[in-house]
Amino acid sequence: MGYSALGNVGSIGDYWSRTASTSNQQNAHILFFGQTNVNPTANYNRYIGYSVRCVATDGMDKYVYSIKYQLKNGHTIWSGKLPDNKTIVSTNTSQTFTTGQPFMIKMSESSWCPIKNWLGSDGNVYNISSEVTLTKDKPNLILTTHQTGSTCGAA
Repeated sequence: MGYSALGNVGSIGDYWSRTASTSNQQNAHILFFGQTNVNPTANYNRYIGYSVRCVATDGMDKYVYSIKYQLKNGHTIWSGKLPDNKTIVSTNTSQTFTTGQPFMIKMSESSWCPIKNWLGSDGNVYNISSEVTLTKDKPNLILTTHQTGSTCGAA
């Protein structure tokens, strides 16, 4: 059998590595697998034309980190605005964000309060304009308006 036909269909297979052999640049490493064995160190002439198995695009893992802001049930904005949600794609295994700026919420028809902190979806309370570090294991955080003081005024 020549190299221009399919052979051994269903019984053996090969995938080329993109890496040329160090001992002979005309050869490439291949992953050979048969019905009873696997040989990850085989190499053959590159002109044979085995398919290339893509395993990574650039060798770097990418992580998506995000912070989302929301109003607690019953809260409405009195003045200012809810901070913008933030999403960052990074190769870093952690990402630091600064929580949103202060604004005023309406607690009821007759009272308003400045937001002093956020309640995180992780159960932690975060101060306004403080740093939060997300990790690849916990890359997302939802921050909800949270009022723990009595510094409120009448509307």
